[in-house]
Amino acid sequence: MRRRRGQNAEPPGTNSSSSPSSAASPYYVFPGYLFQMLTSLSWICWIFPHSVIAQQVGSGLYGLGIGAIGLDWSTISSYLGSPLASPWFATANIAAGFVFIMYVVTPIAYWLNVYKAKNFPIFSDGLFTSSGQTYIISSIINSNFRLDIQAYEEEGPLYLSTFFVITYGIGFASLTATIAHVALFHRSKSAFQKKTMDVPEWWFVCILAANIALTVVACEYYNDQLQLPWWGVLLACALAIFFTLPIGIITATTNQTPGLNIITEYIMGYLYPGRPVANMCFKVVGTLIAAVVYLGAAWWLMETIPDICNTASLPSNSPWTCPSDHVFYDASVIWGLISPRRIFGDLGTYSAVNWFFLFGAVAPLLVWLTHRAFPSQHWISLINVAHTEWGHREHAPGHGRQLHDLDHLWLPLRLRRLQISSRVVAAAQLRAVGERWTRTSLGSSQSPQPPPPPPTKKPPNLPTFSNPSQLKQLHAHLLRSNQPLTLLSPSQITSVCSSSSSSSFNYANLLLTHSFKNPLILLWNSPLKSLSDSPSPSSALSLFSLLRRADLLPDTFTCSFVLKACSALTDLITGKTVHALVEKLGFRSDLFLSNTVLHMYASCGSLSDARLLFDKMPNRDVVTWNLLMTHLAKAGDLASARSLFDNMPERSVRSWTAMISAYVHFGDPDEALRVFAMMEDEGVVAPNEATVVAVLSACADSGALCVGKRLHAYSDRKGFLRRGNVRLQNALIDMYIKCGCVDEARGVFTSMGERTVVTWSTMIGGLAMHGQGEEALELFAGMTQLGVQPNGVTFLGVLHACSHMGLLDEGWRFFKSMGEDHGVAAEIEHYGCDANLEGLF
Repeated sequence: MRRRRGQNAEPPGTNSSSSPSSAASPYYVFPGYLFQMLTSLSWICWIFPHSVIAQQVGSGLYGLGIGAIGLDWSTISSYLGSPLASPWFATANIAAGFVFIMYVVTPIAYWLNVYKAKNFPIFSDGLFTSSGQTYIISSIINSNFRLDIQAYEEEGPLYLSTFFVITYGIGFASLTATIAHVALFHRSKSAFQKKTMDVPEWWFVCILAANIALTVVACEYYNDQLQLPWWGVLLACALAIFFTLPIGIITATTNQTPGLNIITEYIMGYLYPGRPVANMCFKVVGTLIAAVVYLGAAWWLMETIPDICNTASLPSNSPWTCPSDHVFYDASVIWGLISPRRIFGDLGTYSAVNWFFLFGAVAPLLVWLTHRAFPSQHWISLINVAHTEWGHREHAPGHGRQLHDLDHLWLPLRLRRLQISSRVVAAAQLRAVGERWTRTSLGSSQSPQPPPPPPTKKPPNLPTFSNPSQLKQLHAHLLRSNQPLTLLSPSQITSVCSSSSSSSFNYANLLLTHSFKNPLILLWNSPLKSLSDSPSPSSALSLFSLLRRADLLPDTFTCSFVLKACSALTDLITGKTVHALVEKLGFRSDLFLSNTVLHMYASCGSLSDARLLFDKMPNRDVVTWNLLMTHLAKAGDLASARSLFDNMPERSVRSWTAMISAYVHFGDPDEALRVFAMMEDEGVVAPNEATVVAVLSACADSGALCVGKRLHAYSDRKGFLRRGNVRLQNALIDMYIKCGCVDEARGVFTSMGERTVVTWSTMIGGLAMHGQGEEALELFAGMTQLGVQPNGVTFLGVLHACSHMGLLDEGWRFFKSMGEDHGVAAEIEHYGCDANLEGLF
């Protein structure tokens, strides 16, 4: 059996106090918290840990779950809710359907590559392009929050995973099978029996009418937000009334309730396409009170839990993954935004799936005919094709026990956020690959330079162009004047069209294809590098997506630039996609590219993946070791960083500097000095300016004046001070001040040709700390005369100087000047400089 995390095992209405689950709750501490592997023991994956097929077949959480064993009651009872609450024939029908769909239909469809199945995961709730990349939904939404048909045609059709497609097909069949089964086997039975009721029937009719009226008013008043017209509300109610009888009979006889999600999405998607919120509202029309409560709860959760439902940003053990919400969001895109006609209709890829409707209607007829032919075989009448087709439903990717009302109202909020973010960026950025980015950089010094495109000689009278429109005009001019298109600069073509719309890219790519013989990927690498180094590296990902859709095979330079953009944006999902492409293209042997992949994982916070890649790398150099060690140290894992440092086959000056800086940063200057002593003893590499700055900080914190003086002399011999390294000179001043050597600090300060606000603040604070307040105030006056803007640290030293000298009036004047003249906000340290400055309070 298989089960997705986030799935509710107990059916609604179950009394937990009287159920076996109450006795099992102490045991749940083990699978729920202490030993979560008990949820799904996928032993096939243990035997073949590196086999993709074994993971697809045997994984109980992410594959077909063949052979997976669950020692968790919520896993055991997942696909039936509670196996004790249903008749045995219902359980048998569902079990047979589960085995047939999960273990027969799905694997056959996948390995026969039906609908390009092998381009996608066998079990996933994702939305993909034809090449298997994640479909960027924001790129096909216009400013009115509706489908941009032109953009959708440019992006290409949407594809689903194998099991996701089968899920919808079985849903189609289940609907018609329910109606056919009730019509054939229960046509002589009454679904309702008249009983004496304490509450009159007109009361329920009034409540129904009131709710319908309120819903119509809400949809009309908030039409821009909900997108659902009044007739949609009435149609939803009519469908619910129509299916009440067949669904009621099935529920009464089997304790299993069919759903109307798919048919409501299908109908509304055809009648009212391109409006995702309207489609979702159509199938969840409910009471006003419930709507307010659920909407408030959903809004509160989204505002208080960071990255909720974003599995890429959440910690691995986070419970807020919203598995049902992902499926619900996908449904809004499939049925509401893109519409069923472009997915399952004549304009779509999966039009053949509609045959499941016919299969669902015919299958119960065959069972009924068989029962009529062999009436003595009572077991034949217990075959319920609708139940058999439900065997998959609790195992749909991300599916929980039910699609809860909270998830229904979650979707408009999620889409609303997407709409808001889409409106604040320019139209070209709507097709950006990422939606949430933070910045970090690999460093341009480590980026390879792509081979420049061959220069072209342009006649003096040929005008230049700076946008695609001017390029088209110049192109037309060359054609009319019968001049060769090779007069155009290919690098300029790629530059002006790389960050424009996809149509401009397609035009430029076609022009380059017919005009130049050089490999096109070489021409596009230059703008790709520029975009990855720019303040908006997401444009590089957009360009890369266009290159992939144009079937341009990337080279090592292309992959390195895209990985650098992923690192800057901390886009782990796209980074993993590029990593998979690197492996597929056989670029693993490129050491620089492997280091770039490692840096991407570490920059995105996935240190476990970075360490796994490091362990599997066939070749490593000192850069490889430094990258992993530096990121481990930045993350505060000094023990792992030190272990890596000690096992390095060779260490560069950057290795030593990174380890020393890490110990200083996390408050262990003594260990930093011991590492520096090891560096001196080995004598393989000499300290550079960055090393000296790190060690001086350790000397300042630990009071190691002798080491500090030795480093001062070393810096003088190496010419570091003559180069005007302000950071090193500031570190020297700070070290001498904290070690009590004011004269030496003053000497360094006097010899400096360039001084920053840090230089002045350090010197002023040091003089004040050592009782030389008058000189500190004179230094402050000279600083302001030179036009250097003081900061909070500067005023802290000034106030200390006034406190030591007992200058209450001067201190009060400086305190007022801090905010009024210099715009520096007073903090608690400024108020608590010294109790003698009572005027500050």
